[in-house]
Amino acid sequence: MTYSARYADPSAVANRQLALLARWGTQIEPGATVLEVGCADGFATAAFVKAGYQVTALDGSPEMVGAAAARLGEGASAQLELSDVRMYEPRSSFDAVVAFMWTFFHYIDEPGECLERLAGATRTKMLIDVNPREVDIAVAVAAMRKAGFRSVAWRPFFVPQSYALSPMAALALRSAENVPIVRNALLRRKFVVIVKGEDRR
Repeated sequence: MTYSARYADPSAVANRQLALLARWGTQIEPGATVLEVGCADGFATAAFVKAGYQVTALDGSPEMVGAAAARLGEGASAQLELSDVRMYEPRSSFDAVVAFMWTFFHYIDEPGECLERLAGATRTKMLIDVNPREVDIAVAVAAMRKAGFRSVAWRPFFVPQSYALSPMAALALRSAENVPIVRNALLRRKFVVIVKGEDRR
């Protein structure tokens, strides 16, 4: 069983991540460099590569890196690395850094220090996911600001894990992201939020 098999519709998850990478805040155009932290079996990596990004994807599990390599196949333009993000030292900078790990703060012992290292490799924007039932959103926003981002924002990620939605239902759920009373009620029970940092000092 692969990592992405936990999702009823992994392509919906990957495509939503891709949309946020590309269009939320400063647009990240095809051809840009992207660091993907916690790539798992490469289900989102494949979507990023297909969209035209130059991806460096890392994961701390040899099995996951192997599964990602198998998914991408020979000749893919992604560079896969076996690395624990808690000790990862970026060797270059990237137009965007994404850490969709379900969730970032759950897996990182010293999130502030790790965020600062990743932020230092970010030229345009960084996206991380947060479980608001485990970590207060304000804490995550403050951590991004401390990492050096002047502009920080958050939004829900309303893509179900355990069931697939019709296009109309998916559109309705995405619309709920902008209705505070509905958004807050849903976040008290399930789903994560994505925090975005831009304009680094």
